[in-house]
Amino acid sequence: MNLENLFSERWPNFTPYEVFSPVTISKHVHFLDMPSMDALQDFRRFLDVPFLINHANLRYRGICCFEEHLKVPGRAFNSMHYVGKAFDVTPRHMALEDFFTAALNSGYFGGVGLYRSWVHLDTRFRLPGSEPVTWKRV
Repeated sequence: MNLENLFSERWPNFTPYEVFSPVTISKHVHFLDMPSMDALQDFRRFLDVPFLINHANLRYRGICCFEEHLKVPGRAFNSMHYVGKAFDVTPRHMALEDFFTAALNSGYFGGVGLYRSWVHLDTRFRLPGSEPVTWKRV
């Protein structure tokens, strides 16, 4: 099964071209964590609000290779973006703060961060019953 078919069947609200950064997809360097994509798809269905990944202002904020990650200003040393477990997203038709709160309360993510124009979602490990790691940098 090719990547486009996998996405259309398993994650119909997303395409590989929005989830992977441009260089990552062109180099066929795909660190796709399927449970993370499942969480993103489940959250999209739960929320029923579309959101953008890797759009013009967030070029390397989906899944990216390590080479691209080095180009991101203020990057985290141990980023989940280059292991396929993190996405920086911008909701459409919903305030960022409300989206942030919904992501925190959803139970799908281990890390949720609020920035000026996006929300970081990741599926880092957390102990059962523990709260997600959160931060705000607005």
